[in-house]
Amino acid sequence: MSIGDIIKKAREEKGINIEDLAKYIDKSKSSISDLELYGRMPKFDTMCMLCELLDIDMKLLWESIKPEYIEKLQKKNKEIYESISLKKQGGINNKFKEKEKRIQRGDG
Repeated sequence: MSIGDIIKKAREEKGINIEDLAKYIDKSKSSISDLELYGRMPKFDTMCMLCELLDIDMKLLWESIKPEYIEKLQKKNKEIYESISLKKQGGINNKFKEKEKRIQRGDG
């Protein structure tokens, strides 16, 4: 079962329509529809609200996430980590300055 199927089934079992669910979690109707139809990955806080409101086990949702979304999350987390690391090392500008110096020296 996909994440969208799980959420749709739980929503229907609770007798909640898409419009009301969207209002409850402060999202648009189209974002709920996209989630249910296409299994689009919601943000973590949205997942938490959906689990609480619809009585869904968070583990069940995590297990239903498509591998490509997990890879996307891992890539994004890596980019965020590298960005933070660069800032700690003097910032992105220093990285580009170093690259520029290497190019000027001919070794870059």
